[in-house]
Amino acid sequence: MQEDKTPKNTSLGTNLGNSGNNIIETFKKHIKEQGIEPDILAQNALSNIQAIKSNAKLPFLAERKIRNFGEDIKSANELTGALQTLQIAFKKLLFFADEISQDSSNQARGQVYKQIKDKISSTTFMGDVLFDTVLSAKIGGKEILLENPSPMPLLESSKASSEGECVDFENFKDYVSEKLLEINETLSLLSEAISQAQIFDKAQEFDSFDSSAFERFDKNMFKNLK
Repeated sequence: MQEDKTPKNTSLGTNLGNSGNNIIETFKKHIKEQGIEPDILAQNALSNIQAIKSNAKLPFLAERKIRNFGEDIKSANELTGALQTLQIAFKKLLFFADEISQDSSNQARGQVYKQIKDKISSTTFMGDVLFDTVLSAKIGGKEILLENPSPMPLLESSKASSEGECVDFENFKDYVSEKLLEINETLSLLSEAISQAQIFDKAQEFDSFDSSAFERFDKNMFKNLK
């Protein structure tokens, strides 16, 4: 995985042919019979992400560092790993912030502030920091990305200090909860994209299958077997 300062515009163009399209349509029909609508699932995930972003008080992403994992299923799986790592980190941040409900003294708030700051700075995946970063991958021509600014500015103000004075933990907790929802929706989009890409790969394999082996088959060969 390498750092990429600019998003890539290339796509995984794939010519599947009629048989590939038939396989995809058969797959969609199958999962619809199970009560799952893949297109609606993806649309809902995108809609939910947009709603979360519009409602959240997002911290400012000062430096747009982009971690582009690549453009294949392996890259998508790596992005999945990064998102799951973030998921665990945000749950831990929420756990730290919830401790204030048990002890709201300045000393306790200062300790929680430090725990949160340390967790954010130490959260990495494959050697790369995950906060103040845009995580992205392209799979099947579809770009999946998550902007992840550090939520530390939500705990800092002109009056806030390491002693915990005036630290707004409630706003911080609201943001973390919303970010967890956004990560879940992004994982749903990524899962759908991976599934579709795997179907495309199988369709390609079907298209490249050598049917001449059947044409060369001699049905009379079994007559000589005893």
